[in-house]
Amino acid sequence: MYCQRCQMRPANRTVHDQWGQPHAFCEVCATQVQVFGTLQKMLLPALMQPNLPAQQSCPGCHISWQQLQQQSHLGCPECYRHFRGALAATMSRLHGHTEHRGRHPARPAGPEKPKVETLREQLDQAVSEERFEDAAELRDQLRKLQEGNS
Repeated sequence: MYCQRCQMRPANRTVHDQWGQPHAFCEVCATQVQVFGTLQKMLLPALMQPNLPAQQSCPGCHISWQQLQQQSHLGCPECYRHFRGALAATMSRLHGHTEHRGRHPARPAGPEKPKVETLREQLDQAVSEERFEDAAELRDQLRKLQEGNS
């Protein structure tokens, strides 16, 4: 899990707010938060806001962070880069992690057709030109490819 304040370093310190809620910080941010001492209780909710880029809207589609939160979907691919830190904090809070851990697309059933076809064409050409050593190597490559995907 990454620091809830900077979203850049791994969180390895826990600081409890005035309501007793734990917050995970990195060493640097935890030290900065604890320096406030008694002010910590008043400032922690403000510090918990993700550090958004200076420009509050996406340069690609001009959607703001507030609009993005209301719509619950990103406006364009640039949003992923622009709101990276805030998205990581949100994903970590919702799912407990920021990496995809769901299902993945199935792998192709058989060997790749273009590669198999190319090897067969090269094999036929080597046999027709009587390059039998090359043909034997191509045959072995073709078998290995077909056995690997069966």
